[in-house]
Amino acid sequence: MGAYQSQPEIVEATHTPIQHWLEVLDYTNDVTYRGFVTSTNDGQPTIFVFFSDQTLGHGLKTGLVALFELASISAFQCLQIVACIPRSHSAVELEIVRNLGWCGFNLTTLQQWSVENDLSHTLSDKWLFLSAER
Repeated sequence: MGAYQSQPEIVEATHTPIQHWLEVLDYTNDVTYRGFVTSTNDGQPTIFVFFSDQTLGHGLKTGLVALFELASISAFQCLQIVACIPRSHSAVELEIVRNLGWCGFNLTTLQQWSVENDLSHTLSDKWLFLSAER
């Protein structure tokens, strides 16, 4: 997924830990979604889901429905889902961003989850971040 936990150089800095790992298998479209649950700075749980290059060319409906249902179960109670789309500058990437927009997703940054107020840590050269309220 390209996600990793980094230790800041400042010892007293805090970070929001990953609370749960998840993997959703969409048998209808032969797609696997992988992600994790973490909290925003104000404590709201959020599911981050990584869309692989293989995911982008498939149907999204059944997988998204499962992800929204998963976000609402009592073990997670996530108010937000963040879709992480690989940056490729291809037509498939643009299509998935448009399709997720129809489902209520909007482009976002990681500022809500960043402990530091440095904007360079809230954007990614590898991923586009789109968030939706459940």
